[in-house]
Amino acid sequence: MISGYCRNDSPKEALMIYRRIEDDGVHADCGTVLSVLPACGCLKNFEMGREVHSLVEQVVFWENLSVWKVVVDMYIKCGRMDKARSVFEKMIDRDVVT
Repeated sequence: MISGYCRNDSPKEALMIYRRIEDDGVHADCGTVLSVLPACGCLKNFEMGREVHSLVEQVVFWENLSVWKVVVDMYIKCGRMDKARSVFEKMIDRDVVT
């Protein structure tokens, strides 16, 4: 559902669904993170983006390069170049897109 809302230009609804599942005690997986962070960036919702970033660090989704990219992108879209740069500097693997 979260991914569907994001693909249909409804990031606010995507974040509402995410918040609801978190409140119900359901933990996000890597796919959820890859949908929620772009929605945070689109809405410039730095607080929720930082919260999801914290979850990423706790759950150790860092093996996935795509997760690194969406975290950096979210911070850039939120106007937080300092945070984006910090995450970028921690990246072990980078590609041309990063």
